[in-house]
Amino acid sequence: MLYFGTKQNEDFSDFENPHDHYRCIAPLRFLLLRESEPNFYQRFQYLMDHNKERRLDLDTWQTYQTYVNKFLRENCQLKDTFSNEEIDRACGLFWTNAFSCNSGGGQAIFPTFSFMSHSCTSNANHVVFPNRHLALQAKVLIKKGDEITISYISPLQSTMRRQAKLRDKWFFECSCSRCQDPSENGTNLSSLKCKASVLNEDQPCQGILTSNLASKGSECAWTCSKCSNQVPAKIVLELENSIAKELKEAESHKDIAVIEEILQKFETVLHPNHFLLILLKRHIIALGCDKISELELEQLEKIQTFCEEVLNVINRIDPGYNRDRGLILGHLANVKKFRCRKMFHKELIPQPVFQRQVEECMILFGESQKCMSMLVKK
Repeated sequence: MLYFGTKQNEDFSDFENPHDHYRCIAPLRFLLLRESEPNFYQRFQYLMDHNKERRLDLDTWQTYQTYVNKFLRENCQLKDTFSNEEIDRACGLFWTNAFSCNSGGGQAIFPTFSFMSHSCTSNANHVVFPNRHLALQAKVLIKKGDEITISYISPLQSTMRRQAKLRDKWFFECSCSRCQDPSENGTNLSSLKCKASVLNEDQPCQGILTSNLASKGSECAWTCSKCSNQVPAKIVLELENSIAKELKEAESHKDIAVIEEILQKFETVLHPNHFLLILLKRHIIALGCDKISELELEQLEKIQTFCEEVLNVINRIDPGYNRDRGLILGHLANVKKFRCRKMFHKELIPQPVFQRQVEECMILFGESQKCMSMLVKK
């Protein structure tokens, strides 16, 4: 058993805000496994810490040196127990391999699971149960010999943003089939509408601007498929950030009509499937379903269309059984149910059509429940 004290007292009386010294808790717990669970501790030695790359971020590296290394070795008097290299290794392992558990239950490392590779169109997903067990489940049919992959980040982001997050956190460039495809599996999730004037200044080109980041790097330009106009990546990122900020403010609105006006405004700039518009459509869907009984037929038809558009994108970038697809399928089933009920009561559809549509809604709902459930064999 290891006992240690501190040279000076730290004030940990504020339980509402995080304390900088809390950074040392997880690395210390890991280091203590060396004595209490040596076999388990050894399993972690096969994982990567990326400390060589982490050192390049001087501010973050120095923060850990101060609040973890120095605090443990000097304040907690563990200088003779753990070397700087061992503490650096522990911090790097958590930085690279830990991930958030469900319902804000902190972060954890599962050493075997950490060997899973990333793909922006993964074929498996995972869940951590309250008993601290992790389950991995196929989302689609995985053929014998195929690699099992997971997504380290949300798939509903542009290639530029995904690549940036993967570089910053895991220090690699993703080369999956989606990242290699400028159209992102045919969704145009990162595409813009070309605004170049070709023959008539009052009639912009309206071609599709895409970029092959995989072959040309993060500094390449977005090129129009129609007029060859080019827009630098820096300008595209600034535009995305500006629109994202405005859309973030729009989410505070509860009036669907107001948000639809904002959607129409940016559809003149972004491809209809652009990830920012898909996120906004998803917000409109949630608002509509919250007060679905109050919506008129025309409004229900719009919400149903948005559901189908969002679902079409998800089916291409994140196919199979997953939570995002399940949520939209559930909303689609609910909207279609209310819509066909209103149409039947208004005598706009006959009884056989009504019954067939109700059956279709039940199938959609059943599929949504499969997506929302993690099926684990006992």
